[in-house]
Amino acid sequence: MKKAKILAVDDDAIILETYRAILESAYDVTLASSGDSALSFLAADPRVDLILLDIVMPNIDGYETCRRIRQNGLLTDAKVIFVSAKVRVEDKLQGYEIGADDYLTKPFEGSELLAKIKVFMRLKKAEEINKLKTNFVNLLYHETRTPLTSIFGYATLLRQSPSLTSQEGYFVDQIQRCGETILSSCEKTMLLNNLKSENVTVERARIPMSLCFSNQRLQERSSEIQREIRVRGDEDLWLYADPKLFGIVVDTLLDNALKFAHPGTAVEVTVQSLKDRVRIEVANEGNQITSEQEEIIFSEFGVQDISHYHEGPGLSLAIARRIVEAHDGTLTVTNHATGTAFVIDMPS
Repeated sequence: MKKAKILAVDDDAIILETYRAILESAYDVTLASSGDSALSFLAADPRVDLILLDIVMPNIDGYETCRRIRQNGLLTDAKVIFVSAKVRVEDKLQGYEIGADDYLTKPFEGSELLAKIKVFMRLKKAEEINKLKTNFVNLLYHETRTPLTSIFGYATLLRQSPSLTSQEGYFVDQIQRCGETILSSCEKTMLLNNLKSENVTVERARIPMSLCFSNQRLQERSSEIQREIRVRGDEDLWLYADPKLFGIVVDTLLDNALKFAHPGTAVEVTVQSLKDRVRIEVANEGNQITSEQEEIIFSEFGVQDISHYHEGPGLSLAIARRIVEAHDGTLTVTNHATGTAFVIDMPS
């Protein structure tokens, strides 16, 4: 297995030899006696996993060296640990502010140094895996849209054929439906990824609750499943939220409640004003959930064993919770006498 690469920077030759003795059996170690030599090495070989950096050095001190390292786009993934005799909190805070990941005080124990390095190597590997997943999601989303556009186009052309039999029409409808499912999954995954990365701008505006639960929206949600949606409470309330994002939350909760309600029952939506907050409850008559499931149903991809509440990867509720939390609110689920209720509590 390839060893992780560590750059140790210190103007004290004894410290550098100490680094070599402690680290070289487990890591690929390079020693530098100044900030200048460290930056020259990194310019030629930026594939460094972790940098141990002294602060008090001639010419370019550790702070300036770290600042230049963080300005190098090729070194954004490298971990930086300051190792210094400076013990004041102000010195440590300055190091964190310019981009250091941790701070170790001299004199240090070899076991503590090794333990810190192991922690940061695991963290770096996890970050690299997450970055790879994010890049894959972005690539999959963009690469999927083009063929799906062609599939939808050809399905539309086939549907217009006068010689299409009823069975062939059914096949075309299934092609269209499957394509829409793939597109929806890609869009949900992309949205969740952006929400987790805080790359979604929440554009808040004052919106009336009557808009969130308009007759048109309720009819669209319940058109395929013949169940009634009843809204009670103060529909004249206003909410400070992003209309598009909050609409996704409303649609998710209504769809979920309709899908898992018992036949012949209605979905009840209750809107309440609680001082400077608004509480929205979407309840149905259906199977209750256990206390263990109350959090699992909001997790990503991990809910296929909960037959009563999810079918598929379960992204919708994870997205809904992220959106509500981005509005400084909470989204929870609770049981009532005859079923369950999803509860939004957020600033008005």
